[in-house]
Amino acid sequence: MSIMDQFALRHTQLSAVHADLHMQASAEQAVTAKVELNMTPREMLRQQESLPAYQITATISCSGEAEAGGDPLFSLQLVMHAAYQQISGVAMDFDHFKRAHAPFTRQLYPLLHQHLRQLMLQLGLDNVKLPYDLAEGKPSSQQSVVLH
Repeated sequence: MSIMDQFALRHTQLSAVHADLHMQASAEQAVTAKVELNMTPREMLRQQESLPAYQITATISCSGEAEAGGDPLFSLQLVMHAAYQQISGVAMDFDHFKRAHAPFTRQLYPLLHQHLRQLMLQLGLDNVKLPYDLAEGKPSSQQSVVLH
């Protein structure tokens, strides 16, 4: 049984958006994008008889440069909070949840990706490609994904 079978996503909240566009790249210019995703699980208060609920704060940062070691073109950061409620099984303690939150990363990354992509389009960064699926193997040489 997967941990995802025991938890339901109650809600998400995008709580911070930060974007700096340092210079505009031309449409033909290759842009190297580096993506970093940090996941921080936290306990939530609960009533004694209820199953636990936990929050994951996901922070995704993306920066781009036109050439390796070149001047930065842009830097973006989004912060999303996701609340998960345990819906079945024996109450899971926080330490176990904290060690097993990788499947939640795969669920939250597409949501963050969608927000990040929309922000990039608003800034005119439609020529930047982002990794879409964390399980698709190793990212290309122009992208990096770091999970914490």
